[in-house]
Amino acid sequence: MHIYKMSMKTKENMAKHPTSLTDNQHKSIKLILETKERPIYMQIVDKICGEILCGKFPENERIPSVREYGASLEVNANTVVRSYDFLQNKDIIFNKRGIGYFVADGAQDRIRQMRREMFMTEQLNDFFNEIDILNIPIEEIVELYKKHRGQ
Repeated sequence: MHIYKMSMKTKENMAKHPTSLTDNQHKSIKLILETKERPIYMQIVDKICGEILCGKFPENERIPSVREYGASLEVNANTVVRSYDFLQNKDIIFNKRGIGYFVADGAQDRIRQMRREMFMTEQLNDFFNEIDILNIPIEEIVELYKKHRGQ
């Protein structure tokens, strides 16, 4: 019989992270599980796009493999494949066979354009409907926007 000794630090880490995931991984998983209105593969697309926009994945640099990304989010690799296929079809990432996936040139601009179109066609319409229902005058919205922008 073998007896393994654990340091206090190891025990503390296990107590804090029983599944041995980092805090960021827990946040990623929570983000994906909380938003049920949107398919998981599209939530992953949003997450990757956000990571590209914030510079975590620079243009022409490799992104995690399908298996790596799936494991980090604890989702099926097939779900990540679907996300990567979507991003590849939008020319945001590209595949170098046998090497991996990379962020395409101009990906940030394409992501901003894609998000802008979605905002203008979906979210803005919902916003306008809500201010109509609540009888909020547009002037009040403009003033709040100016405050938000620091003007």
